Amino acid sequence: MALVTRQVFVSLLSGIILGELILLGGSFIELIPVSIERLLSQFQEDWKIKTLFFVVMVGSIIQLITASGGIESFIRYVSKKRIKNKRDTLMMGYFIGILIFLESSITALVVGTLTKPLAHKYKISKAKLAYLCDCTSSPVCSLFPFNGWGGFIVRLNRGSNISGGN
Repeated sequence: MALVTRQVFVSLLSGIILGELILLGGSFIELIPVSIERLLSQFQEDWKIKTLFFVVMVGSIIQLITASGGIESFIRYVSKKRIKNKRDTLMMGYFIGILIFLESSITALVVGTLTKPLAHKYKISKAKLAYLCDCTSSPVCSLFPFNGWGGFIVRLNRGSNISGGN
């Protein structure tokens, strides 16, 4: 549905509603109360709330930098100094992905945000840019112990569960 309508949120919401209707056996009467109950039950574990908060904060910072013109200034600067073709653009994205290794989702978000304008300028496909973002996010982040992956792996090795219980 998202491919046809090009509306991600509408498609996700439709999928949730359709899934709930299937689980409820087609009962429209129970749809809203049961859906709200299931949605709220997802926020009973503190690690889910912290993860959501972290993603929202990072997205907000990226949006703030974009709205303030920081991305445009960066693109203008690197275009004048170093980036002259497709290869340079892809190498820039690759090196940014290696330098920013906080967390795999953040790495992909930053690489995509910084590289997209130049990729558009040099007619690099969105698929190739997505591949670049994917190749420089999880693999690079999993190599460094000072990020979310490192904390996750340490937690797994200690034998405790992710939700923080003892």
